[in-house]
Amino acid sequence: MLGDAARELHYKERTYARLFQSVAPLAGERIAALLAWVAANKVDQKECDAVELVAWLSAQKDVRDCAAVFTFSETSQWFALLAEIAPTAEPSTATRIVA
Repeated sequence: MLGDAARELHYKERTYARLFQSVAPLAGERIAALLAWVAANKVDQKECDAVELVAWLSAQKDVRDCAAVFTFSETSQWFALLAEIAPTAEPSTATRIVA
């Protein structure tokens, strides 16, 4: 019932208040009670997913020991960045700074 009502609402208009109003004509205090319950019991799914991802990544084997399969080109943009982040570094140390 709520799922069907939510699908009928445009995503920009899809709020709990609008959803509860569209399902049945509820009294204002009933809608307020439902909204308070939703606020007290909400789940931030993006945060849960991010925490799970970080835990999974932390548990993975370090695979940074593989060799690069490209040749690094020291361009003018590289030297500009290098001058900004390591102003005292010599150009010949550029590769050692990022390694």
